Amino acid sequence: MNKRERTLLLCLLALVIVGGGGALYYFAIYSPMTATDARLKKAGEDLQAKQLEAAKEKAEIDRILKTDPHLKEWRALSLPDIKPGASGQRSPEELAKHYNQVQVAYNSYLDKVVRGAGWNGLQITARPADVKTPVLPGTKTPMFARLSFTVKGTANMGQITRALEQFHKDPLLHQVRNIQIRKPLTAPQGRERDALDVTMTVEALAMNGAETRKELMPAKTAAPLVVLAPEKRSYYEDLSAWNIFEGYRMRTEREPGETIVRGDKTILEFVRLQSIWFTGRRYEAFLGSLLQGPEQKRVNENISDFAFRDNNDVEVFAGKVVLIDPRFIVFQDTKTKKYHKLETGELLGKALRTSLRDSELKEMGVEVVAQATKPDDKKPEDEKKVEDKKPDPEEKKTSTDEKKDEAKTPPVEEPQEDPT
Repeated sequence: MNKRERTLLLCLLALVIVGGGGALYYFAIYSPMTATDARLKKAGEDLQAKQLEAAKEKAEIDRILKTDPHLKEWRALSLPDIKPGASGQRSPEELAKHYNQVQVAYNSYLDKVVRGAGWNGLQITARPADVKTPVLPGTKTPMFARLSFTVKGTANMGQITRALEQFHKDPLLHQVRNIQIRKPLTAPQGRERDALDVTMTVEALAMNGAETRKELMPAKTAAPLVVLAPEKRSYYEDLSAWNIFEGYRMRTEREPGETIVRGDKTILEFVRLQSIWFTGRRYEAFLGSLLQGPEQKRVNENISDFAFRDNNDVEVFAGKVVLIDPRFIVFQDTKTKKYHKLETGELLGKALRTSLRDSELKEMGVEVVAQATKPDDKKPEDEKKVEDKKPDPEEKKTSTDEKKDEAKTPPVEEPQEDPT
């Protein structure tokens, strides 16, 4: 082997050593370290994401508990649970039996609530307990069971409101999933005029780990119960009066000693001049109540009188149309004898707050009948006439002095003629 060959061999050996060492470093050290760094980075990102998610969940829980603090006592608010056996587990047969017992108890509770509110024709149907829920970590036991019920019956708006209010105030983990209220097209014989068909779906939760008690209701809850309305306000009266199915109704229930109003003029705030039509011979106007259905009152030059009654059939307004313009009508209040102007689309209650003056009526060509005025409702012309008629103080004084002088002066006897 000559010198040149030895040099080439050394160079090749050095290249093999360097290449092999680099490959060994890459596969044995660099690549595992890079993979480890990537896994650490990904783990850090996952940890950060989970921490952020946990923070969001905690914030959401805090918000819910702040809105409704009594949810902290979910063990007491849940439907009752059963004690686990010696092994610490409950068999599916034991849970099924327990849920059946709880269903019977809750069914009785629903019947008591809706029947106590005045519902009729009740039908309460219970569905099998739904246990297909998330399971506890490391076990096959569901976290909770969902009990569903369907309630059907007939009730008016006030009775529906009473039942929902009581349902909301009772300390249980339950909710109304949906409710359907329908007004029957034809009322069956024997039913009230304002009776409605109601179908309601209710769900209640039986939590795993809740209180093991014999009664359905918890004995006591420490946190205050949050309700929709303050204690001093009764939204039962509001929902009953402003009935979306029957229109506005005057309140019939009164406090002891409270005066009963005969006729509720609130209905006039929803009476509107719907339209004015020209028939080819004359103009006709149509007035209708937004709360009393689609029926409208037609007025024209021949049918000029109109009246409105509240939902208790008490007349609250009567008037007479004296002019129909393409854009408005002029009518006289039968009671006050005042004239008012009602434009198309305007509400009657608003128009009654302002009356027309005689000069405005004269410009419209309306023949004025005497309007009722208050004793202190005097026009400037009348006040001027009254001031003109007031006697001057000096004249009054002079007249008084003259009367006094006449009283002091003895009467003068006229000489009598001699009869002879």
